[in-house]
Amino acid sequence: GRASRPLAEALQVQRAFVADASHELRTPLTTLTSRIQLAQHRLERGGDVGPVLADLRRDATVMDDVLTDLLLTAETAGARRGDAEAVTAVEAATRGAIEVIGPRAEAAGVRIASDVPPALKVSAEETALMRALIALLDNAVRFSPPGGTISVTATAAGTDVRIRVVDE
Repeated sequence: GRASRPLAEALQVQRAFVADASHELRTPLTTLTSRIQLAQHRLERGGDVGPVLADLRRDATVMDDVLTDLLLTAETAGARRGDAEAVTAVEAATRGAIEVIGPRAEAAGVRIASDVPPALKVSAEETALMRALIALLDNAVRFSPPGGTISVTATAAGTDVRIRVVDE
């Protein structure tokens, strides 16, 4: 039993990673699917698909960044050289997360409001912060009633930054 314990623990870590990766990639994939449907709808009616294609390109980049971040996190067991020096504008990460979740929120009839000061920065990788915000916003959209509003706020609290995602 003792000899097989490390193998069982490694299998448990692998299962947790696969579950996390699946969850992390599901939201960007849903966004891509929604945008593809919108592009098809516009194309069938002779509309301009240029803006939708630009959104698709940005969404694919976000998905690639999330996947790269997940793989780097797995390879380095969560700690990477350069993490301590990383600085991210909270407003930019929030805007990026809202752009990813936007189509899903719109389809659910939910509005997302943001009140994040542009100058507010945190010591974090932008992709990691966006991943956390996407997960919180995804959950908020899932449990908000149609017509509801989700608010994202961020405030400085001494040397910390408090980011809140509040739903109804």
